[in-house]
Amino acid sequence: MPPLFNTRYQFCRSFNDQNGVWYLEVPKPFRFTSETDNSPYFVKTGDNLPIIAYRHYRGFSGAPQLWRAIAEFNDIIDATEALEVNRLLIIPSLRWIKEVFLSPPDDYKSIIANIGLAS
Repeated sequence: MPPLFNTRYQFCRSFNDQNGVWYLEVPKPFRFTSETDNSPYFVKTGDNLPIIAYRHYRGFSGAPQLWRAIAEFNDIIDATEALEVNRLLIIPSLRWIKEVFLSPPDDYKSIIANIGLAS
């Protein structure tokens, strides 16, 4: 299947072979960057990444799905592991989510043109 919207794969190169099997490139992980509009958050009992994402990005379409940005921003490799209570997470701002995480890379148009998907 092609990359899904609002996921870390939405701007990845994708193609299918002659048998119809889809392939995606592995996206480059995002890492913490010091931004003035980041928010510190201390994990509470019962928290998981989708819940935290929903709380911080409420009102933004697909907010719980933005857990991946929080995980990558905080070098969380296994997002299925329970989060330690009182662990400090840095929550990327919604501005960063829109401008960096959900924006195409600079060379996106050339990538699309190079794989023959440009209209």
